[in-house]
Amino acid sequence: MGYSVHDTVIKAGTETHIWYQNHLEAVYCIEGDGEVETLKDGKIHKITPGTLYALDEHDEHFTSRWKRRHACGMRV
Repeated sequence: MGYSVHDTVIKAGTETHIWYQNHLEAVYCIEGDGEVETLKDGKIHKITPGTLYALDEHDEHFTSRWKRRHACGMRV
């Protein structure tokens, strides 16, 4: 079908650089809260439970300031 679904847990206090050059990404936050910073424009997006965000331009980004995140992500 051309996509994959992932269950992801990010440990509290970590910062992760992510860049899917060949995939698009959508993520639904199930629990925890933190931030996603898109590097192209330097914007910081607050993520809380119930947030769905899409990185639809192969956005290079950092995830940071997580208390704990449990998310379900889909990559196309």
